[in-house]
This record gives sequence, structure tokens and C-alpha cells, in this order.
Amino acid sequence: MITCAELEERVADYLDGLPSEAKGRDLERHVSGCGGCRHFLAAYRRTVWVAKKALETSSHPGQAPERLVQAILGSLGGQPICR
Repeated sequence: MITCAELEERVADYLDGLPSEAKGRDLERHVSGCGGCRHFLAAYRRTVWVAKKALETSSHPGQAPERLVQAILGSLGGQPICR
């Protein structure tokens, strides 16, 4: 079984359908038993959806609105973007 940290590292690939079938099952198994990761995955999915919608409706296609950028940066709570 994978850990919470491993799920966080692989969430983008998982949602894009990139991990192997076995890894995908491991992620799903972990999420089914971990409330924190279920919440993280749901929030991640919502964030991706909101970002896509914002880019679709932006007056500058391909550029995120400044409010979206600031909201994302603010949600980091002072944490570095890269680990």
C-alpha cells in the first residue's frame, strides 16, 4: 500500500490516467481507507476544474486571472511551491 505522501506526489498522474494499473489500484485502495487523502483528492479535483474554467473564461486565453493566482498562492500558507 502507498503512503499519503506518495499519493500527493502521484495525484496528477493518477487523475491523468498515467500510473500503471497496479499503482492505480494502490492509490484507489489507499484513498478508500484514508479520509484525509479522500478530502485532498476531492479538493485537488475541484481546483483543477476551477482552474480550467477560469482559463476558458479568461479575457487573455492561456493566462490565469490574477485572483486565481493569488488564491492558489494564498492557500499555500507560506509553504514553498517546490519541495
